[in-house]
Amino acid sequence: MTGSIWSLTVEQLANAQAKLTYLGEQTKIVPTVALTVEGHKLAMVRFLSVQRTRKPYANDESPYTKTAVVSRAEFQRLLAGVQPIVDKSNVQPNFVSFTVVNGAGAALVGQEFFISRSDGKQFYAALLQALSPGNDEARALIRIQLRNVYPE
Repeated sequence: MTGSIWSLTVEQLANAQAKLTYLGEQTKIVPTVALTVEGHKLAMVRFLSVQRTRKPYANDESPYTKTAVVSRAEFQRLLAGVQPIVDKSNVQPNFVSFTVVNGAGAALVGQEFFISRSDGKQFYAALLQALSPGNDEARALIRIQLRNVYPE
């Protein structure tokens, strides 16, 4: 993919979904958080076509995976908000995987990004800022994952 995920319009985001998977050390499962646009049914398998491993991460297959619905406008704001962070943070060691897909079949576009530990708090803040104030469900799930990832 050549970055086209960043240029999608609100209208084009009808089948968009994203997931946040913690990849760092853990003593208990840190649930993956998946976001999908209103009217689109989440399909975790769609992420595999753009993930570098092409296999699910352990936390992705956990029965504790959490999902929330966002509007197309929120999804577009989410992309715009995290782009500067993921553009500079895609380095090793991987701390959080942020995977985004849109479309279906041959028209599927997406990419996986790795967020470093040092950029993680800024990344989560950008996600929360992109969400509408009334989207309590998505905000709560992202805050829970943030607390699990940064327990201090």
